[in-house]
Amino acid sequence: MFFQKLIFVISLNAFLQDICGIKLPDTFPKCRIQDENIQECMTKSAQTVISILKNGIPELDFPTLDPFHIDSLLLPDLDGPVTLSQKYSNAILTGLGDIKIINFTIDKSTYRIQAKVTTPQITFYGDYEVSGHILVLPMVGTGKVNFTLSNISSDILLEFNVIEKNEIEYLEITKVHVPIEAEQHYFRYDNLFNGNKTLGDNMNAFLNEHAEEVAADMRPVFEAACDETFEKYLNKLFTNVPLSLTKNVLTVKKYTA
Repeated sequence: MFFQKLIFVISLNAFLQDICGIKLPDTFPKCRIQDENIQECMTKSAQTVISILKNGIPELDFPTLDPFHIDSLLLPDLDGPVTLSQKYSNAILTGLGDIKIINFTIDKSTYRIQAKVTTPQITFYGDYEVSGHILVLPMVGTGKVNFTLSNISSDILLEFNVIEKNEIEYLEITKVHVPIEAEQHYFRYDNLFNGNKTLGDNMNAFLNEHAEEVAADMRPVFEAACDETFEKYLNKLFTNVPLSLTKNVLTVKKYTA
């Protein structure tokens, strides 16, 4: 049945073993649509995939998940209590390998994937350039930055279309959304105000005293930029895994690449 095959694609089961030479553990859950515990099985399979992606898949040019490298992150200017121009580069995201999947579902008629995940901590290290205002205070500088989020939860959404390349069908991600809710936020910008330690320390203290407000204003643009980055890399997986569709099992509008 095709949907069983789709689950195997999501879990990268046969593909990882046969094409990439990655050996899956003997306990890897093999899910069947007719099983009563299908959602539980898929959740366990998805958790196993996280452990595999943690080290990357060189054969697909898929980077390590933990640490995850981001060459450049250019954010649109913020307008509101936080009005900042922000650019980040040479960044490393740590903690994604510790994601715990609470629930994982696939809608077989739309290819829509939803997952509830948690992780204890994610840290973003990198270079920054900022200019603007945080609430009522001016903020300007270039240097190293550290954002640390703790006790994180997220309701992840993936949406797909079927594309055709050389008469072979593939899944292509059309939407990724990873909203982030964290119980704690920590900000540290080094070298603010041309290295003025007093002003820089005061600004960092102010950021952390008002962490919830600052995070709420910055979250949408960060989420949008990260969604775009994750979509790019996840499509390296899905657009390289052929699908042999069984006629009349699923109906999805097809797009020709």
